[in-house]
Amino acid sequence: MLQMCKPPTGWPGKLVAANSGGPDSTCLSFLLNDTLRKIKTGCEDKRVAPGILLLSGVHQHGTDAVAFGHHADDRLETFLTRLANSTRFVGLGGMKLVRRFGMDDGSPGQMGRYGICGMQRWTVRPLLSVSKDRVFATCDEHGLDYVTDETNFQPGVTLRDAVSHALAGGSISDDIRRNRTLRKMATNAERLEVPLTFPDGVESLRLLASDYASKIGMIGTEAHTLLRGCTIPSPPSTIHLPQDKLSRITNSLLQ
Repeated sequence: MLQMCKPPTGWPGKLVAANSGGPDSTCLSFLLNDTLRKIKTGCEDKRVAPGILLLSGVHQHGTDAVAFGHHADDRLETFLTRLANSTRFVGLGGMKLVRRFGMDDGSPGQMGRYGICGMQRWTVRPLLSVSKDRVFATCDEHGLDYVTDETNFQPGVTLRDAVSHALAGGSISDDIRRNRTLRKMATNAERLEVPLTFPDGVESLRLLASDYASKIGMIGTEAHTLLRGCTIPSPPSTIHLPQDKLSRITNSLLQ
């Protein structure tokens, strides 16, 4: 799992694990400590904090990467929630195994607040191929204590909780028929640039979300290659992309 989310710059000497105290991050911290002990590498366990504080902690501990406990069901919930919110095809890529920490977290009026420091660090998600059931089973097997956030179980309050509640039943077909918001998922799926068909059963849906993430990743890689081929020399901190070369890109998804 660690090899699949290895940062392009390689693993740092230390790895910070964001820990909220919930089952996901508790499982992650346990597995990382167990694995990294065997290869004699340090792992710092840091409680989840707002992005700017978390990034500060990453910098303080002298590492370039922070691990999060998001699992396969988190990626699936993100995939379905975005679909219900009419996200376009590329936006369905959702969570990535590894990506840059970023310059901001999307908070209003906070654009670029992490600056270059955020672009020099990495976010990794080793459990992204692991189901929620497996996470709970690991915690139970090793007697790991964790806390449960009751606000995550209010399907009538948020769309994400409604999606999570539907998935907990092992099938979403009945919930889609009953819930107007969830019905939008099926409708929006048919309107995508590349229409998708909803399978039933959570495992099939997990595979669907994973497949879309792979497809979007390939599109991103191709776009990066095309941009690199189009770029011409320019002053530091700028990028020069000639319009005539960009106009030759006809694939609507790459555009």
